[in-house]
Amino acid sequence: MRIDQFVMSQEAIDRLGDALLLVGLDGSILDANSAALRCYGHSHTEMLALNIGDIQAPQGQGNVGIQACEATGHGVPFETQHRRRDGTRFSVRVWSAPVIVDGEQALLNVVHDVTERKQAEEILRESEERYQSILNASPDGITLVDLEGRMLMVSAAALTMCGCEREEELLGRPVTDLHRPRGPGSRSGQYRSLAPRHHTGAARIPCTASGRKHL
Repeated sequence: MRIDQFVMSQEAIDRLGDALLLVGLDGSILDANSAALRCYGHSHTEMLALNIGDIQAPQGQGNVGIQACEATGHGVPFETQHRRRDGTRFSVRVWSAPVIVDGEQALLNVVHDVTERKQAEEILRESEERYQSILNASPDGITLVDLEGRMLMVSAAALTMCGCEREEELLGRPVTDLHRPRGPGSRSGQYRSLAPRHHTGAARIPCTASGRKHL
């Protein structure tokens, strides 16, 4: 049973960047393209001697049966961790769909390595947590805004000053919502003018998010 029987020519399959695995309903690996062999570090013979559970990282092995059942009924994408021949673990997004080959039902798994994306997400999450901890340690009311003036982060002191209990009450709102109008004119454009020069702006601004005013 081979992938090229129902997908495309073997040459086209071998040129794909993503790994393709043809998997039996019992979990046995029936075929793998060249990208899969390079990804997992196995020879074609070694790959066909494996079960899908053999390339799953330990924490994902308990979900193999559930994922297979869902994929059998309809195509289903999911994210998990796989491991290479040398034991290295890496994050993958798998699209699994039912196929019929030689009258037998099987699953075609398209495996995309998302390790770099996961690492970037983790770095971003850690950076945001560090930044938030710095904000919350400050006694000053601090807001981080985007170029349109929408609030992205708010310090604990700023929440207190504005009479809010949760950060979600302010996130995404224009920071101008916190300003008590002082006359004609608008603060729009203020943030765009600051950003190219990497400056920070400081001002004595009344905060009125909850109806209470703080100077």
